Amino acid sequence: MLTKITPTDICINFEVVKFFGEEEKLLVMLPDTVSPDVIPFLGFFNSDIDGVLYFKSNPICPDCGLELVESTVEEFYPNKLDNVYRIVYRCPDKKCGKKHRAKLDKFIDNGSNYTNNMKQLGSRLQFIEKIAYRKMSEIFQAILGIRIPKSTMYNHQDQTSDEILTAVEKEIDAEVERQEIEASGNYNYDEQFMKVSKNKKAKLQLLDANTKYAYPAMILNQDKFDSDTILNYWNTILSNLPKECMITDGHTMYPSICKEFEIEQALCTFHAIHNVRDKPYKIINRNNTKRKNKSKKIKTIEENLTELNNQYIPKRGRFQKNDTKQRKLYEKIQSKNRQISTLNQEIRTLNKEDKELNKYMDKISLIFKSKTLKTAKNRLNRLKEDKSKLPDSIVDALDKIDKKFDKLTKHIGNDDIPSTNNLVELFFNVTCGNKLKKHYRTDKGVDRKMRANRFRWNYRVCLGKTDFILPVFVIQPTEKILNL
Repeated sequence: MLTKITPTDICINFEVVKFFGEEEKLLVMLPDTVSPDVIPFLGFFNSDIDGVLYFKSNPICPDCGLELVESTVEEFYPNKLDNVYRIVYRCPDKKCGKKHRAKLDKFIDNGSNYTNNMKQLGSRLQFIEKIAYRKMSEIFQAILGIRIPKSTMYNHQDQTSDEILTAVEKEIDAEVERQEIEASGNYNYDEQFMKVSKNKKAKLQLLDANTKYAYPAMILNQDKFDSDTILNYWNTILSNLPKECMITDGHTMYPSICKEFEIEQALCTFHAIHNVRDKPYKIINRNNTKRKNKSKKIKTIEENLTELNNQYIPKRGRFQKNDTKQRKLYEKIQSKNRQISTLNQEIRTLNKEDKELNKYMDKISLIFKSKTLKTAKNRLNRLKEDKSKLPDSIVDALDKIDKKFDKLTKHIGNDDIPSTNNLVELFFNVTCGNKLKKHYRTDKGVDRKMRANRFRWNYRVCLGKTDFILPVFVIQPTEKILNL
């Protein structure tokens, strides 16, 4: 959480208590204002501790107002811990005569065996890292000495996750307001596709391009994903926020959506450059395959040539008529050398083609790195003037860039508009990488994880915090205890 709980000094009195005729036990006397969450850590104070004995901090009868009298001791099991006892009191008034026990209502809900902190602990760990319920149960047992069945772990998470998520989201949004982080009007948008129990899902995501604030995502079935859904999502999230520019990839449906939403569109130059390089890279990859095959042929020919050279005995002048074998060897050697020369020439041609393609692709990339629109336009025009000399794959790319030039150069001269949509791509990789895309089996599970990863992103990236967003274990503050 963003708020910190100030620790309270606790002075614990260790006493030897004997009851029910059993052997003497060293018990820690704790009032009912202390959470059972501290019990697993008492061994650090004294390794000889046998258990805990709870007593009422205010032993007054709620009915008649008289001071209660200690009657007996009984065992109970907060957090399913053993060797935890509590004092049973009775009212000295004969007419009242009611029995009262040291209760822990502040920490344990009615009908539950576990404290609220213990219930929340599993959810808090899940927000940090996805952990199987069986492993989480083993972690609790190894560290806290508390064995919680995996089914109970699941139920606790199901009961507490939404409450914790909502509370943390509100607190982070409040901190965003305190730091006066306002929407810039420039947004990154993209979709991510995943599977939830073999059902294809689409995740719609908006981020502020300047503050890096991640807005709530929308997750829906992929068959319901269309332009109307995107427009509704934008209207829901950005209805009362400034609208300047939307950075997207080159999908054909975005221009009409931006027009209806009344916001300017800027195209991601990374996607544009990727599309420019698509056809040339196919040619380059094909050339690489050809080059490897030709190199293998050259190697094979050279091995054969070595064998032939070992058999051939060089002589001056012409071959004699009866020297047929040497003449044929000589002709084979010459033929092999010509084959090597031809293959090397073909490799040089492939290298030249690759070099030319890379040169023009670099020139196209420079268009988007220009400092002024005039420079960008001049670079594009110079390439267009040489159209007749350019490879067909480069000409096709130039035509596409020329049509979308204005949207591809929105970032030039405007530092508030990023040149790429890499921010939202990074968000997807951090919050839902390839390992998680096919991991979830329920809509509720994926929704929780996406919400948790979103507030972790906002806490660390938008607010710039480096500490832990969720304390793994929080002992609730207690009243000061003085040698009871």
